[in-house]
Amino acid sequence: MKTMTRIFGIMGIVTLVSGPFLIVVLEKEFIGMIAKHKIYRVKKIQFIPFKPSNFKSQTEELKEREIQYIEMMNRTIVEDNSFYMSYTLDLTHHLQHTFSTIQGLDTENLSAWRGAHNKYFWNRHMLQSLISKGMDGFIMPAIRGIVEIASCNMNGKVFTFGIVSRTSTKRAGTRYIMRGADENGYVANFVESEQFAYYDGVLSAFLQIRGSIPLIWTQEANLKYTPEIKFLTDKQKQQTAFEKHFQYILREYQNNITAVNLCKKTGQESKLSELYTSYVKHIQGVTYNHFDFHNECKNHDTTKLYTMFLPSIKDSMRNIKYFSCRLQEIYELQNGVFRVNCIDCCDRTNYIETFIAKYMMMEQLYRMGITKSRDDKMENYPAFDQTFRTFWINNGDRVSVLYSGTEALKFQKSAQGLMNDGFNSVKRYFLNNFKDSERQKAINLVLGLVDINSKEEQEEVESPAQIVGDLLTF
Repeated sequence: MKTMTRIFGIMGIVTLVSGPFLIVVLEKEFIGMIAKHKIYRVKKIQFIPFKPSNFKSQTEELKEREIQYIEMMNRTIVEDNSFYMSYTLDLTHHLQHTFSTIQGLDTENLSAWRGAHNKYFWNRHMLQSLISKGMDGFIMPAIRGIVEIASCNMNGKVFTFGIVSRTSTKRAGTRYIMRGADENGYVANFVESEQFAYYDGVLSAFLQIRGSIPLIWTQEANLKYTPEIKFLTDKQKQQTAFEKHFQYILREYQNNITAVNLCKKTGQESKLSELYTSYVKHIQGVTYNHFDFHNECKNHDTTKLYTMFLPSIKDSMRNIKYFSCRLQEIYELQNGVFRVNCIDCCDRTNYIETFIAKYMMMEQLYRMGITKSRDDKMENYPAFDQTFRTFWINNGDRVSVLYSGTEALKFQKSAQGLMNDGFNSVKRYFLNNFKDSERQKAINLVLGLVDINSKEEQEEVESPAQIVGDLLTF
């Protein structure tokens, strides 16, 4: 007797050792709503072989290899808690793009997925065979990142607050394997993060981006706590990659970028910053701000964030603004974007993105009529302040886990905070040295960048470093 199983979507089709598998969503978790659109996290998937007999007839060695591939992909899609989907909202585009176009809001159009942004469409490769056959009703783009949504109350006014972060499929990978830019200008750990509020039919959203310094450089794990940074010496290729990166983001974000570089002005990071500074001054449409976070905020003293950094970005904040609309009526368009980076684009970057977001959030809430004064402070609303900080901390943790393997460092003054940062630093060291290659392969499998039938794949065995890594439990 055959049994029926309900599925909630198709992630795609992947060809492994014994042949093609259909990947279906067995469980989803409701996260919340953006306007009238429900957002879900992919909670459980299943790999269904097209020909089960092929798997059964394999040698034990091939079965084991295929199971390893399935486990790798399952970790990336499910166990990282990072794949999100919606049946009616295109999550691959930021909210300004979606809610300012009729096409973006056409939820009845089965071919609406064709407008999805390939840079954030994480299962596009897996869906390619369905796409090529015109099976529009089965195409559901998924993003990788984090979505947090909650109902909040300020001054008796109930509204929805949330954060959406989507990581790029371009140069996607792990900390020491993917650094800097490639020759096409795509950079490692490139992430769009936007906070939004929805109240009384009005949607307001503010977008920021992060990404590795757009130069061609590497920092290969070699058991040193801080591996050496190496640069491509070909200046022409460096300049081309740098210019391609900024040409792309200027075109994508209204030709107005405020680039905030948080790297140190001493040591290895200073070499990157010096090159960054020398190239960026020739790019029109970019305002460059170098704030040495570790030096200016040493000993957990954040005074200079308010006396030095905030005044330096005030003009950009006024100029960039945020997006606001009611249905098809546009009240405000975000005119540009902050591009924030440190060496990893994790810890310092998320701290500063949160800092900028807090000021913009209060302006958004004031303009929506939720707060009474433009000078109102978030600290006056402890419940919302806690939600806001928690969401941005979770955002930093998720982006950091996907790239570095651990939660973001928090720069907290407390003894427990210092211990947590120390633990995560040590954990990061071991993961980057012993586990990153496996995590990178899992990402590449999802994106279709691994030829499992290649001689290299068939002959691959565990390295001593991988074996040592398997012995480590965190």
